[in-house]
Amino acid sequence: MTTRRARALAAAWEQRWPDRVAPVFFVGRDLDGPRATLRKGELWEYQDRATIRMWGQSFGVPDDGRPWNELPHVVTLLCPTPEVANDVVARSMTLEQAQVHVDRWLEEHAHEC
Repeated sequence: MTTRRARALAAAWEQRWPDRVAPVFFVGRDLDGPRATLRKGELWEYQDRATIRMWGQSFGVPDDGRPWNELPHVVTLLCPTPEVANDVVARSMTLEQAQVHVDRWLEEHAHEC
């Protein structure tokens, strides 16, 4: 789980390099449907907001016009760079694995914050 130091490093990185931060989207809660089951913490197969919103609707999550970051079926992890985000997606990490990966990356690059 993310530590206080990791959260501080992430905030410092985001403040210094806001244009380099890249989001990765994970399933925010268990979703069960007739043809698919998604578990909380899994990586969304498609990292596209419109597609994820549509998937939520297919699982019965109403599109009530909420802001993206408040959708109950989405958790957004901000990665410090697009390369880190691509690594998370390419390796199909879970949310927990991705948090550890990002925390380690931030620790290794703390001198840049």
